[in-house]
Amino acid sequence: MDKNDEKNIQKGKDDFGEIDENFVLDVIDEAMEGCSEEDKVGVLLTKTGMFWPADYRYSTMSENFSRSDFDGYLSWLADFLYNLDAKPSEEQKGLCVHLERMTPEGGAFFLGYNFGTFFSVSFFVEVEVEEGQTLEEFLSSKNMIDYFNSIEDDEERESEIEFTKELFTTAEYNYKNQLKYSPDYDLLDLPVRVPLSILLKKEPDKEKRVKLLKIYYDTAGDMLSK
Repeated sequence: MDKNDEKNIQKGKDDFGEIDENFVLDVIDEAMEGCSEEDKVGVLLTKTGMFWPADYRYSTMSENFSRSDFDGYLSWLADFLYNLDAKPSEEQKGLCVHLERMTPEGGAFFLGYNFGTFFSVSFFVEVEVEEGQTLEEFLSSKNMIDYFNSIEDDEERESEIEFTKELFTTAEYNYKNQLKYSPDYDLLDLPVRVPLSILLKKEPDKEKRVKLLKIYYDTAGDMLSK
C-alpha cells in the first residue's frame, strides 16, 4: 500500500465514517486463497466510496454471440481480451495501476466488487439520468431534499450530498459513454474491458483466463443482488 492509497482510504473514512477493515479483509480471505496486500487495498478503496467511470470503447461482440450460451461468450471473451491492444482511458488509468500490482484472481475479485457495488448503489440515480434529469434537478427534487433533511448531523449530511453528486456525475458519464460506444449491449464486462485485459494478459492458459472472467462476473452479480 503506497501513500496515495493510504490517503484515499483515509479520505473515504473522513467522508463516509469508519469502516471495519478486519471484516473486509476476512471477506477477501474467504473469497480467495493467496491474495496479496495489494488485492486487499482495492476492496478497502471500494468500501470507502472510491469508484471509477466506465469505458465502453472496446465493445466489439462475437459474431456468434448468444445470451443463451454464456460459456461460449466467456470463451470468446477470454481470447479477445488476451489479444486486445488498448490503453486505459484517462478516467481508468489509476484503476489500471492498481490492477498491475494485483494477483489476477485478486484483481478480478476487486473489479467485480467495485463495479458491482457502484451499479448497485447508483441504480436510483441511473434511472433519473436515463430520463434526462440534470444534477441540479435531481438534487432539488422533493424526495432528495426530504432525504437530506432527514440526516440530522451536519457533517454527515454534507458528506451524503457530496457522495450523491459523485454518484450522479459518474452515472451520467457512464450513460453517455455507453450510448456512444455500446448502445445495443449492456453486459457487465463492457465497462471494464481494458482493466480486465490487463489481468487476462497475465494468464497464457485460456482455462485460467475464463476462470478469471467468472470470478469477475460472479462477484459483480453478487454485489448487484444485495
